[in-house]
Amino acid sequence: TQLALCHYSTSMDEENFLRPGEFRPDRWIRKDASDRVDNFGSIPFGYGIRSCIGRRIAELEMHLALTQLLQKFHIEVSPQTADVRAKTHGLLCPGAPINLRFVDRN
Repeated sequence: TQLALCHYSTSMDEENFLRPGEFRPDRWIRKDASDRVDNFGSIPFGYGIRSCIGRRIAELEMHLALTQLLQKFHIEVSPQTADVRAKTHGLLCPGAPINLRFVDRN
């Protein structure tokens, strides 16, 4: 029997995340040891013995790439971009292109 988890529904559940529809990156920053997010609220790499073996390297690569981009560029959403609506096709993706402007910080 194959079982698939809908990450979108767990990520949009108020029991897992306060105000899930809002863009709030600070939700991932812990203020102290007692401030914890639900470990099962988001499990994009799976869990247990069958979890993704490349998780740590993927996370490190994402942090490195984002850090370098944010150090070098100011990133803005282009005025040409319409309101972003999500759609799901097994994965959550934007319903239309999201145009960004990368402005050199130098």
